Amino acid sequence: MADARLRAARAALEEAYRRNVSALSEKKESLKAAYDAARDKAAADSERERAAFHEYAAARGLNSGAAGQARLSFGTSLLRTLTDLERRYLEGQNGLERELADLTSQYSAALAKAQAEARAEELEALYRDWLERAEAAREEKRYEASLRQSAQKAAYERALETAEYTGDYSQMARFGWTGEQIKKVQERWNRKYGL
Repeated sequence: MADARLRAARAALEEAYRRNVSALSEKKESLKAAYDAARDKAAADSERERAAFHEYAAARGLNSGAAGQARLSFGTSLLRTLTDLERRYLEGQNGLERELADLTSQYSAALAKAQAEARAEELEALYRDWLERAEAAREEKRYEASLRQSAQKAAYERALETAEYTGDYSQMARFGWTGEQIKKVQERWNRKYGL
């Protein structure tokens, strides 16, 4: 019975674990997709800003030095944005990895607890069974002792009855009578019947 409960608990824990791992995998995929989309958007925005600046510079007649400076500024800005996006993506991924580690730890702890509870249940059942057997054995011993006592009492009464009829009390030594007691009763019997 404990095995069945353990199997059921293990199955429920495994199912919950799989669902949670699946949910974390989905989060990880959506994090990656969001990161890719944000990176692509940042690159596209930077390219639009660069093109718009070049149009502006050409319309104003700015020289190639200003265009080079602007290109450097746009590149640095894009690099900063991409680095920030990468950092947030890695933090998100690390957070999901921690969640997965916590989930695995919780699963292992819950499984160990279920196994311990099943073992405790099994030990409890074995202990109850042992108590029942011990009580049955004690009851059997009491019954056997009662039978022996009844048999001894019946044998004692028969031996005493026989002794009182015959006057031979020597068999009473089997029942713990001392030689002195036997002698006194024998003498009383002899006096009673005039022997």
